[in-house]
Amino acid sequence: MWNAHITEEDYKIIPKEEWDIRDTIPQLAYLTHNFVRYYGKYIPPIATNLVKRYTERQDIILDNFAGCGTGLVEAKLHGRNSIGVEINPLGVLASKVKTTIIDPRKLSDTFMDLLQKSSLDISNLEEKNNEVTLSIPSKADFSSIDKWFTSKQINHLGVLRHHVFGLEEDDALKDFFKLAFGAIIRRCSLAFDGEVRPHINKKKKPRKVLVAFKDKVEDMIERMKLFSQETAKDVFTKVFQHDSRDLQKIVDDESVDLIISHPPYLNAFDYAPVFKPTMHWLDLKYLTTRKEEIRAWPATNKKLVDKYFSDLDKCLTEMYRVIKPNRKCCVVIGDCTIRKKPLATHKVIINLATDKGFKIERIISRKPWYTTGRYSYDPRALKLEYILVFGLN
Repeated sequence: MWNAHITEEDYKIIPKEEWDIRDTIPQLAYLTHNFVRYYGKYIPPIATNLVKRYTERQDIILDNFAGCGTGLVEAKLHGRNSIGVEINPLGVLASKVKTTIIDPRKLSDTFMDLLQKSSLDISNLEEKNNEVTLSIPSKADFSSIDKWFTSKQINHLGVLRHHVFGLEEDDALKDFFKLAFGAIIRRCSLAFDGEVRPHINKKKKPRKVLVAFKDKVEDMIERMKLFSQETAKDVFTKVFQHDSRDLQKIVDDESVDLIISHPPYLNAFDYAPVFKPTMHWLDLKYLTTRKEEIRAWPATNKKLVDKYFSDLDKCLTEMYRVIKPNRKCCVVIGDCTIRKKPLATHKVIINLATDKGFKIERIISRKPWYTTGRYSYDPRALKLEYILVFGLN
């Protein structure tokens, strides 16, 4: 049903372009991009290049799979307004924090208070001097918590969580420290730090909770200072936890100047479970997210593949509705392999978009240099990522 029926002749005449982006992961993690490790995001230069090429200052950009806010950060840095839509509440939290300017002095004062209170409680906990309040996810919600964390780490994280969640400041300030707390969960667990899907590392010695939190917050505050100096002050960033298949309530017809869309890559990995421990510690609705997200794995399930493309078809309908005439819609996607057979996902999307009234104007390709994900053909093949640039017929 979802085979790409664009002919080879038609495909050949589409203008092609290659981007060779070889920045290392540390080089790509500048400013607030480094706030949290969020698997499956696209790299900032893709957004930067598209923003510069297809928009002017004060234009409105829609990122309908905002992830952790990569495109929104770049929009703000380049003086563009932006709207981010993301179904995962962890991505929504990250997107808001990474694009919201907060006075560094206020951050530092709150941080010192948090650190002092948490240090005192952890000392009392260790010495059993006084009653200490812990805030720990319930076993009913997070049944495998003992698998991923030692009892000591659970208690120390429970102390810190109690004080972070108890902040009575404004939402932006509280969200900043909640994200910092979420960013250290993997490091303080028994899971491998660098793997996408968490697995137990029997040789790992988890980082001390307050040491990890202190290092993370200090780095985030410094990056926030730099971000506030470089970002445009006269633009807005709006972030919605919402379903990209139906944007009627949040985005008006013909109201955006550029769409950057980065849907999940078919058969890449199972997205929600990657963030499961972090979401439980942040009291985010993991099971709800699991039910509502667009599933992309495993593509060996035909019903899942059919629903994946059906869901993207609905997203394209909304994208066509909200884009202004004569503006561009850019879809960032990778192909996949199903039972060792290649599926040219980008060609299927070209077909779906064309049926909506879009016109494919350019295909940009790039080789991801620093990733272990296999989403294109097989391990022997050249792995490519595509940026499909559509106009309107």
